[in-house]
Amino acid sequence: MDTDVDINNNKLKRCIMLKTIKKKANTVEEAIQLALAELHVSREQVTVEVLQQPTSKLFGLKQQQAIVNVTVREETPVTEEQPLQRSLAGIENEQFVIHSSGPEDIVLVPHPKLQVYINDELIENTAIVSSTDQVTIKPIVEKKDTVYKFTVDNDKMKASVLIEPGEQIIYKVNDHPPSSTVRLSVYEEISYFNELTKEMITHELERQGITFGMNEENILYAIDVLADEEVTLATGKRPTEGADGQVDFYVDYKIGMTPPEIDQLGKVDFRETRSIPQVRVDQCVATILPPKPGTSGMDVKGNVIQPKPVHEVSVHLGKGMYQKEQDIYSSMSGRLHVETRGMTAKMEVLDRLLHQGDVNISSGNLRFQGDIEISGKIEEKMKVEAAGDIEVKGQVSGASLFANKSTIIQKNVFAAIVNSGNTHLMAEVLLKQLEEVVEQLMVFDTAVQAVLLRLKQVSKESSEEAIHQAVQLLIDNNFKQLPTAIGSFVRETSKHQNALSKDWIQLANQLYLTFMTKNMKNMSPHRMKQVTKEAEHLLHYYSTPADEDVFISIPYAINSQISCSGDIMIWGQGVYNSTLKSGGDINITGYIKGGTVEAENVVQAKEAGSESGVPTTIKVSEKGRIILSIAHIDTVIYVGKKKHIFLKKTSLVNAHLDEEGELKIGTNY
Repeated sequence: MDTDVDINNNKLKRCIMLKTIKKKANTVEEAIQLALAELHVSREQVTVEVLQQPTSKLFGLKQQQAIVNVTVREETPVTEEQPLQRSLAGIENEQFVIHSSGPEDIVLVPHPKLQVYINDELIENTAIVSSTDQVTIKPIVEKKDTVYKFTVDNDKMKASVLIEPGEQIIYKVNDHPPSSTVRLSVYEEISYFNELTKEMITHELERQGITFGMNEENILYAIDVLADEEVTLATGKRPTEGADGQVDFYVDYKIGMTPPEIDQLGKVDFRETRSIPQVRVDQCVATILPPKPGTSGMDVKGNVIQPKPVHEVSVHLGKGMYQKEQDIYSSMSGRLHVETRGMTAKMEVLDRLLHQGDVNISSGNLRFQGDIEISGKIEEKMKVEAAGDIEVKGQVSGASLFANKSTIIQKNVFAAIVNSGNTHLMAEVLLKQLEEVVEQLMVFDTAVQAVLLRLKQVSKESSEEAIHQAVQLLIDNNFKQLPTAIGSFVRETSKHQNALSKDWIQLANQLYLTFMTKNMKNMSPHRMKQVTKEAEHLLHYYSTPADEDVFISIPYAINSQISCSGDIMIWGQGVYNSTLKSGGDINITGYIKGGTVEAENVVQAKEAGSESGVPTTIKVSEKGRIILSIAHIDTVIYVGKKKHIFLKKTSLVNAHLDEEGELKIGTNY
């Protein structure tokens, strides 16, 4: 009998102990429904305790969810033979489907990218669905229109359209397995479209005045673009540039002296320092080629674009040269010397002076309009000036050398001045003086014209004497500095006349005769104006950098001044307490001890400064570089205006400015 009772008790069980679960949700109702679904009971079978009410997101604070305790009542029976049927629903093929109905309701959690209707009523929050409800789910569609921007480049050589295709996003509901709580989720279905039409593009091109170079193929392509892209719709035609006139040389005039070669052991070979081609009498050395004009182009708006103007080359023939039609010939034997500045070329034939022995008081100073080769040494207070190269077999002590071209000294230099390159000499002295003279001459010419106008108003025909007196009074009263400036220029030109080209000497003579002699015939307004123009021309010509390749090569220098418009090469021990200035590179195989070394491009040396702290300064331009194997303490370097003082012995220095203009010392080559 007891056994039967146990069997019956197993068949019918009661929840004699309270069963409680805690749930969280955005709302109290949603939390209750989640608990009912988990307990498999209806609302009437539980008691609900609200532990926390929900709060909305405010001022960036996190949202607080609702919290409830749901407890099953004691008297709720559940039999094993008759389990409760649950309410289940899901999503299939974008449709809400109820799979089974039970005593509890179905919880439906919507999604912000879907429109959910229950019995044709739009819901936005969690809702309860019964088996009799009609649920409809519709996707939300987001659309971004096509964006396009038409542009024309600043130079009007290209018209284009920047296209950002339109975008359509359809948010569709994902399938959901059967459950008492259906939480909706979505997936994106994205497509692109282009609303541009050929008519729209053609209209915009017409509106912007685009009439030339339209690309029909690209226009059709643009209306089908489905990705961000810039499409060129029209392209202009650039002008074909012409060519300036030039001189076609048949002689390699740039071949002259070359720096000596140094082998791996430091030995110097002077055998190949000269390779000087000679021209013969009546040899055709060059032909003047006329300029070739370019052809015009057109921008996309139909405007004609002219090519850059072309210029004829101006050729000035000096000693030993003559011209037949467009051909240029040498009238004597010698070395062809050519100087080019911009569109002007000056040519002459230079002789070569071979001086046997030393240059001293017995021989006198050497000045020559050509190359000079000296087989001996140059002694103190002597001067050597050449319009071409200077080559010295011996040493130079306390002397001055000035060469328009290159200088090679095979032995050491002591307390000397060595200058190479016409550009450097004139940049230092003559050009500055000539610039001052030209400025005063131009003001003076304006004043002279005003005086002549006043004289003409007083008398229609003024005598030469009256004009002369008026001009002389103008100089004496208003332009007292003009004769002084001209006198300084004439003296400096005369001092270096054998190292200068003839046009400098001729201009100096003309200025002296016109403004310094007070001769009535020489001081005519017409002559003054003509000399002023010649001075302006010479200033413009020599202010243009020359296309020259000059250098200085010496083994060792002490207490000397060495300057060159090209490169300087010190191939022996180095330099001590000297000043070096180069328009190119300075390469020193030995040391720099004391003094200042300055180059436009690169200074490279084995050692700078000394253990004893001899003041040593090295400078290059902003684009330059300083390369040192060793830099001793207190060595000062400048790259542009950036300065660095070495406070300790440093190896493998490679100083330069980076892209931001900051000085980088570097530690390797």
